[in-house]
Amino acid sequence: MTTEIPVEDRLGQAIALRERGQDTEARALLLELHAENSKDARVNLQCAWIHDKLGLESDAVPFYETAIAAGLDGEDL
Repeated sequence: MTTEIPVEDRLGQAIALRERGQDTEARALLLELHAENSKDARVNLQCAWIHDKLGLESDAVPFYETAIAAGLDGEDL
C-alpha cells in the first residue's frame, strides 16, 4: 500500500531544504510538485522563489505570473 504525502507536507520539505541551503534538492522537489499541481499558487510561488535564489530570474517569471493568476494573496502576494 502506497501512502501519498500531502502537498502541504512536501511543500514544507522543499522550503526546509531551501532554508538549509540545499537549493538544488529544493528545486528538484518543487518541480516535481509543480508537475503534479501546476495551478497551485503556493507551489508556483515557491518555484519562483527557488529559481530566483539560484539566479534563474527569467525562469522564475512564469511561476510568479501563475501564482498571482491562481489567487496568491495576503503576505505572499
